Amino acid sequence: MSCADRSEMAILTARHAAAWALCGLLGASATAQLQHTDPALASELWRGDHAVSGRLLVRWRDALEPAQAQRVRDELNLRAGRPLPQGFVLLEDPAQRDLTTLMAAVAERDEVLWAQPDLLLQPTDAPDDPLWPQQWGPLQLALDQAWALTPGAPGTVLAVLDSGADLDHADLGGQIAWGLDTFAGDELAEDIFGHGTHCAGIAAAAGDDGVGVAGAAGRCRLAIYRCGNGSFPTSALLLALDDAVVRGARVLSLSWGSYASNPALRVGVLEATDAGCVVLASAGNDNSTTPFYPAAWPEVVGVASSDPFDARSAFSNHGPWVDLAAPGQSILSCGLNNNWVQKSGTSMACPLAAGTAALLYARLGGARSAQRAEWVRAALLDSSLPVGAWVAAGRLDPPAAVARLDQLSPPPLAGLAAPALVAEGHELVLDLHGPPGATAALLLSPSSATLSISGQALLADAQPLLLGDLPADGWLSLSALVPPGAAGAELWWQLVLRPAPGELAASATLSTHFSP
Repeated sequence: MSCADRSEMAILTARHAAAWALCGLLGASATAQLQHTDPALASELWRGDHAVSGRLLVRWRDALEPAQAQRVRDELNLRAGRPLPQGFVLLEDPAQRDLTTLMAAVAERDEVLWAQPDLLLQPTDAPDDPLWPQQWGPLQLALDQAWALTPGAPGTVLAVLDSGADLDHADLGGQIAWGLDTFAGDELAEDIFGHGTHCAGIAAAAGDDGVGVAGAAGRCRLAIYRCGNGSFPTSALLLALDDAVVRGARVLSLSWGSYASNPALRVGVLEATDAGCVVLASAGNDNSTTPFYPAAWPEVVGVASSDPFDARSAFSNHGPWVDLAAPGQSILSCGLNNNWVQKSGTSMACPLAAGTAALLYARLGGARSAQRAEWVRAALLDSSLPVGAWVAAGRLDPPAAVARLDQLSPPPLAGLAAPALVAEGHELVLDLHGPPGATAALLLSPSSATLSISGQALLADAQPLLLGDLPADGWLSLSALVPPGAAGAELWWQLVLRPAPGELAASATLSTHFSP
């Protein structure tokens, strides 16, 4: 095992353990997707040219001792691959035997509950920003009107699981909360393909900064995952899904898919939705009504592409399994080498809808939860503009979605958003909101904690940190660097607002755990 592999294993193992402790992941809804593999059926669930040769994803029927697992591998002439989340193991075949034959041999073992190939999923291709007038999609959606109601907040993280991003791009560099390369095993998710960079820019390129384009959720931040280049192995996607859930992402944008069923991937998606993530996926570009996954799964918002006249783009897949449409033709966004380029595809429609979902999640404030995710999902679909039977709901309508969200869950008088888990040495971002002009104060407990918040020392159980009056839009963001030695601690934040005379005071409370 290389140093990079050991580092990756340590990072992923620590995060995975923390996620299980915090969220109780691998719930019944995810586990129920796997039954004992029928080799005859399993061979029909994939196409041989859409899988990584010499690899299988396996889940043991019961917890095996290391020696038992090694015995199974030895008898099948297989070796262990890198660790995976959600109870899966990666088995590699040095002899590169035929996958259908190999899968049948593995599935026949009593120790094996599920076996499948490592399936490949394919990509589906009024601010002062100077290129804003050329962004017909956000203009048609009146995103600037939605921003006036919910501008987004840095503590709301939108994860883009794709080919990475141009980490030095002028419109993206300051937007990235974290990144991870689950394909090659690296902390740097640098894009060499361009697809992920374009999708990330559509979702959350910095807005109103005098540079380039404006993303749908330019005041939110991005989690960037490199899961491959021209295609994405299921194993890399499972690692990225798990990491995004553990680190607190609230919206996941998936601009890729396959017509092949992929039960292992669905386990990862279900764990994300069970944890309170809103998951959106592109519907595919084959002008087909055949269900395309993960977009067609009921827990995922499937997104088709619409044209400037609210008609279906000629290439876009469509049908009752597609939930929503959004602009996806000639969409201007970030390109490699600090450029801006146009691309078309449902890959472009998906992050536009995902950015809108992030705006809605930010407006709710509070902790990530399945209930809040359902409100966001319902607001997106209930408010959409009817455009025809080619999509189940309609075309994305961000201002109407904000109005619908307020009907489902009126915004709290005092809102506080903080990540559930932050690693030592990483930045912690707190988002606060309330009535404009209200005086805000922040308290921290327990007594052993001390943090420097936006340059001011905040001592636990001491005097509150006075933050002054909230600005005209009612939003305030604070940041802190988690110091060494904080691992294992849990901090509680309390925001207290003192509004104008005659109005009710309000408060909100949240906790954050720290990991190595």
